[in-house]
Amino acid sequence: MDTSAGRSPARLAAAPAVPARPSGSVERSTSRDLVHGAFLAGAWALILVLWVRVLRGTSPDVLLLAGGAVLVCGIASVAATRLWIAHNVGIHRRKGPRAAVPEVALDYGHDWLGRAVAASWPDVRAAGIVVVCASPARKVFLPDPSLDAIDDHVERARADRSLGVGR
Repeated sequence: MDTSAGRSPARLAAAPAVPARPSGSVERSTSRDLVHGAFLAGAWALILVLWVRVLRGTSPDVLLLAGGAVLVCGIASVAATRLWIAHNVGIHRRKGPRAAVPEVALDYGHDWLGRAVAASWPDVRAAGIVVVCASPARKVFLPDPSLDAIDDHVERARADRSLGVGR
């Protein structure tokens, strides 16, 4: 059995089975396919009509310049895609197939700016309203806060700023 995709035989056995289609069900709707086909044909006809209008009202020099620009963009797009694929294939050859998603430490002790973060995360998740009080030194998450708690944190933030904390 092929386990290169990270699926061990035990994992495959534990996976839920795909439910079978009911015996009377139809794979595809013919009427839906006809509508989609008509829409697709109409869209291509519209594109053709618009291009004919462009070709009639544009000089050959401008058409040549525009065609060259489209060609250069197409070549650049294909080249960039092939380079990206080669890059990823190189990583796969060096490291082998990805076995799992990398573990990331969920450290909520500091924010992106390095400020200390204080919060009761279960209370924050359950709260209907969360007020975030931020100062240069700390960030405090207050779930369903009272006005007194907010005033206390505002005063602390003012004190931090006057002392130059966090700069």
